[in-house]
Amino acid sequence: SRERSSAWMDAIGDEGGEADAKAYLAFLDSRAEVDTARKAGVLGFQYGSPYAFHTAFAVPERIGAVAVIHPIRIATARENSPHLSVARSKAAYYVALAGPDDEREPADKDDLRQAFAQAGLTGTVEVLPGGNGFAVSDTASYGAASAEAAWAQAIRLFREHLR
Repeated sequence: SRERSSAWMDAIGDEGGEADAKAYLAFLDSRAEVDTARKAGVLGFQYGSPYAFHTAFAVPERIGAVAVIHPIRIATARENSPHLSVARSKAAYYVALAGPDDEREPADKDDLRQAFAQAGLTGTVEVLPGGNGFAVSDTASYGAASAEAAWAQAIRLFREHLR
């Protein structure tokens, strides 16, 4: 499934993800119940994490906060790694890394923190002890304490930055 998911992500591409984000937000903003005077937020899980970042790049005036939980492909060695473009956004960020992901790629958290600092953006990056999928209650790797910590931080980020 990892190969299939990666192939789908590559087929969409960065530009496709940003075009989709603009269309989704335009639809939401057309709804009467949406207060377009307030900022919008984006939540990304695992494979959705790069798209959460790209949504903030696509509509920087609308997106006030981005939270990603056990993300993949947001801090890579590729020249189009999302962390290299955070200056295109105006959002505040929260990144909850899974412990095993940090063990495998220990520099990611520092690369993300540096990118947020260089862009002058609020960015919190933390490593939680749970494994991949720790915040999804119907997975074998669900970790209640890590999930609660990640959700609490994401909600706090949204409350502070979606005004």
